Amino acid sequence: MNRHLFAAASLPFLILSRVFAQPVETLKSDDQVIVQEKNRVDLVEDANLDEAINRRPDLDYSNVSIDQENTDTKLTTIPSAAVMKAEVLKAATPDLDADTRGGILKVIYKPSYVLEERVLKARLYNRYKWIYNTIGPMGDITYANRIGENGGMRVTAEIHDIDRGSDSMNFDWSEQNATSTSAPFLNRIDLKNSRRFYDTFRLNSSFDYRFSEGNDVYLRVNYDWNRIHAFSSAVQLRFGNEDDFDELSPSEGANSSGQIRRQGSRWDVESDSLSLSLGGQTRFGDIEVEWRIQQNQETETDPIQEDVLYQRDDVAIGYRVADTAFPEVVFPADDGANNYRLVSYDRLFKDEQFDTAIAGIDLKWAGGFLGEGDFFKFGFKTSANDASILRRTDVHSIVPNSEDILLGDFVSGHRRDDFIGRGFTSGVLPDAQATGAALDSRPNRLQRDDLLSALRSEPGSFDVQEDISAAYAMVNWQRGKLRLVGGIRYEDTQLSSNGNEVVVDGDMFEIRQRSGSNSYDQFFPGIHAQYGLSPTMTLFSSFTKTIKRPDFSDTAPFRVVSTDDREIEEGNPDLQPTLFDNFDFALDYKPNDNLLVSAELFYREVSDTIFSDLRTLDSGPFAGFRLEQLRNGDSAEQSGGKLLIQHSLKSLGPAFKPWSWSVVYTYTHSDASYAQRPRENLPIAETPESQLDGVISYETERLFLQLGIDFQSDNLERVSRVGLDKDVYVSNFLWLNFKGEVKLGNRVTAFIDWKNLLKEYEEESHEGIVARPFSYKHDPWAILSGFRFNL
Repeated sequence: MNRHLFAAASLPFLILSRVFAQPVETLKSDDQVIVQEKNRVDLVEDANLDEAINRRPDLDYSNVSIDQENTDTKLTTIPSAAVMKAEVLKAATPDLDADTRGGILKVIYKPSYVLEERVLKARLYNRYKWIYNTIGPMGDITYANRIGENGGMRVTAEIHDIDRGSDSMNFDWSEQNATSTSAPFLNRIDLKNSRRFYDTFRLNSSFDYRFSEGNDVYLRVNYDWNRIHAFSSAVQLRFGNEDDFDELSPSEGANSSGQIRRQGSRWDVESDSLSLSLGGQTRFGDIEVEWRIQQNQETETDPIQEDVLYQRDDVAIGYRVADTAFPEVVFPADDGANNYRLVSYDRLFKDEQFDTAIAGIDLKWAGGFLGEGDFFKFGFKTSANDASILRRTDVHSIVPNSEDILLGDFVSGHRRDDFIGRGFTSGVLPDAQATGAALDSRPNRLQRDDLLSALRSEPGSFDVQEDISAAYAMVNWQRGKLRLVGGIRYEDTQLSSNGNEVVVDGDMFEIRQRSGSNSYDQFFPGIHAQYGLSPTMTLFSSFTKTIKRPDFSDTAPFRVVSTDDREIEEGNPDLQPTLFDNFDFALDYKPNDNLLVSAELFYREVSDTIFSDLRTLDSGPFAGFRLEQLRNGDSAEQSGGKLLIQHSLKSLGPAFKPWSWSVVYTYTHSDASYAQRPRENLPIAETPESQLDGVISYETERLFLQLGIDFQSDNLERVSRVGLDKDVYVSNFLWLNFKGEVKLGNRVTAFIDWKNLLKEYEEESHEGIVARPFSYKHDPWAILSGFRFNL
């Protein structure tokens, strides 16, 4: 389709969808957005917002906006009783941040002073983790009530005591084919398992007071605390270059002088975040003023992390069936723990702090010459984001010619006998904590490597600040069957950062300070239209301009060096944001209350795409290291469509009354150019061509059952400088999910939420057009089950 014809035929739009759930009356959508009926979220009476959203696999959003501010507030801490309305917007109106893109879950809180009766609800449930066969208790409680005639409060507290973990497997293929086989071969295979134990406490509260009708104030407090105790084990098989192989074919390799590394890590993390929001609204005649100030503070401290590396050299290792989906690892027959000696011990400390300060005011005028329901709205906002990252790593090697420290004395009690679900064990694994305790009692066995310690500490420590100032104006206008919402937003962004670099000169090095800065500003117009073609058919369209800023910590001048893997990760102070011109068009057809068909078309013009650039350095002190850095690419285009059908079967007769089904299919075509591969058109990274979400539901007064399907096709993850054969793609996946609820009485509901019934890989990727396996992550499923109580 010609993009100019498409742009002329379509104006940008918003979309939201209807749920197959026990409906609870919600207030009518405000008149500041154009919302399709199917994108309004019906709440579940005795549940929280997260449970209502999870019933809707057709909803697609990347941001959560609460009372006009983007937030990381967990939806599990927002009970239905606290929500006036929830909608998913396809495109942002000018009163929302310009980086609010990719779908927005827009939530409006309900003031506590409008409650007609006290609310006291609770959940007690468990999380069953299949990979470790463990059960973790979870629970939450909500209390809300009026205070006098004009006040009210709501408090939700949530606690978790659960564990998480996964297996992962990564394959490092040669960049150039072997001369003897004209095929790639494996340089390295990595096996890794991690297990993390979480203690979590969350608090979400709101205090509301109404001075008079239309004049009120609120104070909201969100607090999130986590303590994590974790350990991981990794096994790495290193085969070397082509000349190091004794036997090599396109499908197999064997090396009698290979190397096996066994690494163990343990660490503790404590993090907390606190968000305070003070705001309200006041009316002055025809003018309504909304204001808010917000302060967010987040800290994360790793007081201790220990890494130990045991190594075995000149060992016979290999692999088989490398030309299939899953190569087999060949360990040596005599792979005992005492064959491995300790070669390094690292102790790490990390402290991260993030602060955000926000102030905003919005004025709405609905008087004067404007028609009924029309209004002008304009506002101002400032936000300041600060990040401070401190890393300290002490790298130690074992004193030469001293007695070897063997793995046999420090074997972990944790084994993975069904590693990654393939029925094989990764062998003996080291206990980092036990090794560290033994070394503390024998400090003369260690020698600190000052250069490596500096490389892993100083370049990874930095400060960065991002300041954004914004202003907007918009209008809502409606005449007859036509309604328009349009306006423009202006945002100015200022970035500054400070970091360090380690300059190596032979055996000497010095630490130098680095600084970076960047700034950009942009206007973001937007117009949304709705037109009633007939009582059963409605047309929606929109044009918006949006932005995707890089994570501001990625713009700091940091450099994290991994000398073991010969890899470097580096920040980019010159990184520019990605800009989008979005054209959307939708047609809804609803002949009756039982059927809804919605068809959408969309087109995006994208500039300054951001991609991960991976290249091998050919000079300097890190020659031969692989450097990964985010960079800007050229322009790109994206187009496609979406078809959604929602159908209740109750019109077919009493036996079909409880049944309904929903399916949504999205097709996306994209073309982008990348600096690594000039004159080639490739897809936009992380953009699958096909996505399908569907559910079939059965619901009566006391029973709810839902089976869902989630499919996503291959999509590009990383572009290689070498060519198509080395590009990395995330493989397609197909998940089945199940939800069930049974009302055991007027006050108790039993529920279960079971995702990924087929135990498919959570993440799977491959290299190139011949689909060589690149990585797997196995975390097959966890089941949530328990009870909700209305007390």
